[in-house]
Amino acid sequence: MTLVLMTLTMLGCQQEQSADTPVVVPPEKIVQVTVHTVEPRAITETFTLPGHLEAWEDLILSAELAGPVRWVGPQEGDPLTAGQKILKIDTDTLSADYDRDSSDWQVKAQKLERMERLAEKNLISEQELDDMASAVAAAQATLQQTELRLTKSTLKTPIAAVLDSLMVDRGEFVSVGQPLVRLLQVDRLKVFVDVPEKDVDYLHVGDPIELSTATIDQQQAINRSGVLLAVSYAADPVTRTYRAKIGIDNIGHRLRPGRIVRVYFKRRQIDKALTVPLYALVERDGSKALFIEQQGTVRQRTIETGAVIGDQVVITSGLEAGDRVVVKGQQLISDNAKVMVEGI
Repeated sequence: MTLVLMTLTMLGCQQEQSADTPVVVPPEKIVQVTVHTVEPRAITETFTLPGHLEAWEDLILSAELAGPVRWVGPQEGDPLTAGQKILKIDTDTLSADYDRDSSDWQVKAQKLERMERLAEKNLISEQELDDMASAVAAAQATLQQTELRLTKSTLKTPIAAVLDSLMVDRGEFVSVGQPLVRLLQVDRLKVFVDVPEKDVDYLHVGDPIELSTATIDQQQAINRSGVLLAVSYAADPVTRTYRAKIGIDNIGHRLRPGRIVRVYFKRRQIDKALTVPLYALVERDGSKALFIEQQGTVRQRTIETGAVIGDQVVITSGLEAGDRVVVKGQQLISDNAKVMVEGI
């Protein structure tokens, strides 16, 4: 009985002590954040598509007459000037034919002159004079044909280009129409890009275009500026894309036909855009939101987004110029939370 009374007495004392002890409330946690003051600015929305390079002119020259290749001058990879000789086909035989036909024409022309003087004295008939005039005309026609064949026997480049491929060797017999050389004009290049139908309306002939080469292993990209030359009117029936052609200069011949490049097109210009870093957005109740800081307190604000340009996103609704948007620490706070702005 005595033990029970002692136990009750101790419990009563503990309850009195608990009632007299004040409740300790933990202090509100203040999160350190970084803010960004929103200001309207002009931005350019772009889109990037892959393209491939082609030579400005890509020519394959073929033989215009049959015969053995007697001489080859430049080699593969050599730069050529317009009109430069590349190779000769059976020029020895054709030169001999030209000399023979030229001599025959000269002899007959001189004979015609003598017969004309004789005809003035009525020493020969008109028929004899007409026959000789016909013979001279035939000899001249033969000479012109031989001269044309002799000209065709020497292959010359019609443009300034690079000898990309030499398809025959010296001494080889070639036939009429056989491909002999491939020439590439690479001082300028064409860039072809397949543009989706959702973007084709943004393209206009004459627009300035930027492009760069794809790089690997820390190589430095080659950047070039060009001009949009044409956009096809008909879409590809399979891909439903439109072919765009761009012209660029190729100073130093650093770019080669067939190379893949990144082409940057301008979609539109937004003059007074309100943008925030993409990573400042948070998801709340299925909607995108931002935290706006005002005098040490943040308020959650639902917003609507537009175009994403690099690491920035355009805010089309819910944001005003001058708002202080939390861009660091936003995942650790909630609406009406107290914060400490970094740097203040």
